[in-house]
Amino acid sequence: MIRKIDSKSAVTNRSRIPSAKNGCLVRVESMLERDMALRLEMSPLVISYKEQAGPFHFEHLGKPVKAIPDFEIVFADGSIEYIEVKPWQKASSESRASKLRATKVHLHELGYKYEVMTEREIRSCNQLLQNCMYLNPFKWRSRNRTEELFDLVPDQETTIESLGKSIDNPQAVIELISHQFVYCDLYQRITMDSRIRPVTDGDYWSLYI
Repeated sequence: MIRKIDSKSAVTNRSRIPSAKNGCLVRVESMLERDMALRLEMSPLVISYKEQAGPFHFEHLGKPVKAIPDFEIVFADGSIEYIEVKPWQKASSESRASKLRATKVHLHELGYKYEVMTEREIRSCNQLLQNCMYLNPFKWRSRNRTEELFDLVPDQETTIESLGKSIDNPQAVIELISHQFVYCDLYQRITMDSRIRPVTDGDYWSLYI
């Protein structure tokens, strides 16, 4: 079930982001959800994700509850996790926190992980989010050329500028980074002097919180 997005809200112009992983536009209801989606899009641990998962029905304090997590995430190992995105102030209020805890217990009983993400986790590094936002359009536009791009992966460490010159296609280097085909430190500002290298196991894992 997809909740209706208020067309007059502050996210009117950013209510959807392109997702190469899902092959579609992902709907978000807040800027914080957008930032979470960008991290999911860039994390190699995440195979796919979808918004507004569920609903899940259970009782809490003697009353029926309908929980609709903001994201359902499928990981590379096949496990599924549900994410609720909330501003810290709202998530920490007693009434909301009580329901969130009850939702976590219910989903754990069903065999699922459930986590609440706030701006403290999602926005822990502003530069990382800026890079994710910069890279995502490149990933979307090149989603059907991944095999072609993979053939451009360098054998050793170099710079964006050097590889761009050697293949005569600087944009393709950015696309390589966007698909995590090469490693680039996304916690630092991406420039033509940024170092890139072949990916090793564990690279980019920190992009999923």
